[in-house]
Amino acid sequence: MMCRIPKKVEVLVFSSDRGLAGGFNSNIMKNAVKIIKDLQAEGKEVSVSTVGKKATELFKRRKITPRQSWVGLSGRITYEHAQQIATDIIENYINETFDEVIVIYTEFKSAAVQSVIILRLLPFKEVRPADAPAASEASAGESPLRAFTGSGL
Repeated sequence: MMCRIPKKVEVLVFSSDRGLAGGFNSNIMKNAVKIIKDLQAEGKEVSVSTVGKKATELFKRRKITPRQSWVGLSGRITYEHAQQIATDIIENYINETFDEVIVIYTEFKSAAVQSVIILRLLPFKEVRPADAPAASEASAGESPLRAFTGSGL
């Protein structure tokens, strides 16, 4: 799969379903809104998907309709939920609904400290030794996402 110039970006925002003490959700939202504005200022088309009721509500209040939304998972997330989210993101990336995926979530360090993490999920950046063949040479014809999903999307 060729990397493409990102013109359409999906921002996947994880929050909680309920308010938590401190700035858990507010820090995520503040960063998410800033990232979205920055991407739009660069001329990119931005879509948003949310995991968690708080993110979904915030974007709706800001007149941003999430492309996809998953609520009610806090404290109950299962492998099937994670697989559903991953499948949605991967299929839309492969179908070129968007060219890049950015994930925003909170890393819990302690009750007083939570760090907002902003991570480019897709496209993957290939890391290999200089003398190793490129992935396209090593597995011609196979989907690079086969190992990740097990389905060869």
